[in-house]
Amino acid sequence: MKTAITILLSLPIVFLSYAQTSVNLSPVHDNYIETYGGGTGKNSFFKFDISTIPPGAVITAVDFHAYSFYHQPSWDGDVRFIRYNNQAWLETDSNVYTWNTLFFADTVIQMGGFGMVNGFSTSDDLTPLFTADYSISNTFFSFLMKDVDDGTVAPMMTGVPFNNADSILCGNIFNNKMGMRPRNYSNPNQRPFLTVSYGLPPTCFLDPGQIVCEGDVLLMDSGIVSGDGPFAYQWLFDGNPIPGATSSSLVINPLQLSDSGAYSLIVTGPFGIDTSNQAIMDISPLHLPLLGANIDTCENAIIHLDAGAGFSNYAWSVGSSTTQLLDVDTALVGIGTTNVIVSVFKPDGCYSYDTISITFNDCGSGIESLENQSLEIYPNPHHGSFSLVVPPLAESGRLEILNGWGEVIYSIWVDANMDEQNIQVNIAQYANGLYMIRFHHQGIRFQTKTIKQ
Repeated sequence: MKTAITILLSLPIVFLSYAQTSVNLSPVHDNYIETYGGGTGKNSFFKFDISTIPPGAVITAVDFHAYSFYHQPSWDGDVRFIRYNNQAWLETDSNVYTWNTLFFADTVIQMGGFGMVNGFSTSDDLTPLFTADYSISNTFFSFLMKDVDDGTVAPMMTGVPFNNADSILCGNIFNNKMGMRPRNYSNPNQRPFLTVSYGLPPTCFLDPGQIVCEGDVLLMDSGIVSGDGPFAYQWLFDGNPIPGATSSSLVINPLQLSDSGAYSLIVTGPFGIDTSNQAIMDISPLHLPLLGANIDTCENAIIHLDAGAGFSNYAWSVGSSTTQLLDVDTALVGIGTTNVIVSVFKPDGCYSYDTISITFNDCGSGIESLENQSLEIYPNPHHGSFSLVVPPLAESGRLEILNGWGEVIYSIWVDANMDEQNIQVNIAQYANGLYMIRFHHQGIRFQTKTIKQ
């Protein structure tokens, strides 16, 4: 009996350029402050909670979007985005010296186009700044927006306000600045946000393995996949690529003992590659019961069937036996042909079956007993050697001795003879038990039994 065994593995999935994940993050704090140093500048700070971005993601783009409502004619749209390495700052901080001296490191310079028209403006890609915090598992990502042409530096002077609910400015206080809406602006459709786009590398995990049955069908399937694809697959057996096994599932049909070993899967996607753990498959040998050849016998025979020892459970298709042995006679199956099937189950859960065809014939009135014939057996019982006296025969025929399974173990041709015939028989090599002696030729039939002990 063949069954399908399915092993599911867990693989994450999403698509670069297809279904790549993008999330919009709102600032948790924002601020603008005045700084000094040869002039007075308006500089904007934004802080984002990035803890919702899954660990291990490949960051592909980070864009800042701000709604510009005002700019002076001299504003040229150039902005310096500077990563601000301070996880603790709040827009309500009372210490005006919270801000450290700013260094133009971890910087992205956008040379134009920001805030030049009213409406949302988008920054250049800020991925280099973002990943500096993300790669070390920081909770927050902060940056400062500063006019490229503004040389002022922090810290600012005492008494400068930290926050304004209506606007955040960038540029100098004289003739080169633009205004953006802050995070707490009354119209939510004009609030700033950060778009983070990322892809997940594949990860794969196989069930550790199991015992599977020789002759069964093994189906190993990638199942529910998460991560970012599309994916390429390569199945391995004992660490070596299986030729042609490059789909998301692996089918082996039928399983052979040589298929026992360690299976693993390499998954390659746009964002990385992963090799699964090894799934150890132990192929359990198939032990078929041997019921023997088909049997054709007379209706008064008893057939002894043996499914073999060593199985945990037995199930016969006829009768109610759940043990190793089954006796079949016409009381159980009637006259005619019956297919008897036995299923055997091993302790490891594997099972197999065998079948035998048994035919019971109505041998008719030609079968006669000892009362009607002078057929004699002596001694009876015996230890294997005995004499068989056959009555006078008008017709030649075949004399057969059958064991309890209906198998012919002895056969001779007896010629027609008007005198009694004494035939010496030796079945000492066979097991003790009941044996059937049968003579048949055309309409002449008779049989009797003998016991070897």
